[in-house]
Amino acid sequence: LKMLHFHIGSQITDIRTVKNAMNEAARIYAKVRKICDIKYLNVGGGLSVDYNGSNTATPSSANYSLQEYANDVVYTVQKICDDEEVPYPTIVSESGRAIAAYHSLLIFKIIGRKNAKSSPLHPPDDEAPIQIDDLCSAFKEINIDNYKEHYHDALQYRDELYDSFNLGNIDLEERAKGETLFWMVCKKAAFLAKEAGDESDEFLELKKLVSQKYIGNFSLFQSVPDMWGVEQIFPTIPLHRLDEMPSERGRIVDITCDSDGEIKRYAGDSEGLEYLEMHTLLENEDYYLGIFLLGAYQDTLGDFHNLLGCAHEVHVMTDESEWYICQKVEGDTCKKLLDFFNYETKDYIWEIMDQCVTRKESIQRRELEQIEAELNRTLKGYTYFITRPRKQAKRKETERDMGCSVLKY
Repeated sequence: LKMLHFHIGSQITDIRTVKNAMNEAARIYAKVRKICDIKYLNVGGGLSVDYNGSNTATPSSANYSLQEYANDVVYTVQKICDDEEVPYPTIVSESGRAIAAYHSLLIFKIIGRKNAKSSPLHPPDDEAPIQIDDLCSAFKEINIDNYKEHYHDALQYRDELYDSFNLGNIDLEERAKGETLFWMVCKKAAFLAKEAGDESDEFLELKKLVSQKYIGNFSLFQSVPDMWGVEQIFPTIPLHRLDEMPSERGRIVDITCDSDGEIKRYAGDSEGLEYLEMHTLLENEDYYLGIFLLGAYQDTLGDFHNLLGCAHEVHVMTDESEWYICQKVEGDTCKKLLDFFNYETKDYIWEIMDQCVTRKESIQRRELEQIEAELNRTLKGYTYFITRPRKQAKRKETERDMGCSVLKY
């Protein structure tokens, strides 16, 4: 027997847990050392990564530093060995997460927004339902002194609107107008609550409801599965316009069709924030975000949910004075994913070609060749959205926008 090994788990966030485990393990080592020539004490993994920056014992953080961890491990072993009068062991560590987490990040492009609940205010006509008239008045009259009252009134008007619709007294267009007005009142009330410093549960929930959903060109299940599976928080920030104060609170959703494909917690405090401070999207201007500290487990845990494959990878080497790209790894193609799930793409192409001929006997050979070429081109394409650079004339034909990619250091 040459080495004693123990492992107390992954992401140990409280230093007291480490101290208690080390005390027991060191004592066992000392007793074993008296009966055999054991030389190594392996303290396993568990060294935590402070993902949310709060420096607390919450699941995505740690209430200790790397230096404190090392001090406690060495001090405990030394103290007990001196007490038991046995030689010190060579200490071995397997802190994989703490070593690997920092080497990888995901960069993805925001390609649009969802649930943008805003519209120009149109005065109701004379025949409009009373609820629409009331909601319009609430939107016009709401201010920082009365936002609570008008918000509560709007909730009542909204319920009355739904009741009237369910009874068949108003049509679908009138319901839609009323809903739009209701969300306009909510958005204004949330803004006024923020201005007033109102942090009550009611208005914190309202701020969450009216926040924009930004659509990211990535798959949460493929690239950041722990965000979905165990609700781990990873630091997420905009990579553009860092000299501008963010003006909107948003949440990030991916391009899958799954309602779970949404980042629900963001770094910012010990519990995690329900939104991210972001900028208003500008027309004809790219907006990229980064998710950091993905080096531990995310690659190996990712799956092909919605047939979205691995993202492009860029491997970057650094030293004290400079950095450089040492390798580019292309992400999965549509064909690779289909082949992986046993879809014979060649057979499908010929089936489609046969259908084209059957439906249109006079189809020209050139047109058939164009259809086949387009199908093959699509199958060889990336599984994520690709947008061409805006200044194509100044770039080589082979260049293309990365869309969604992983940087590894």
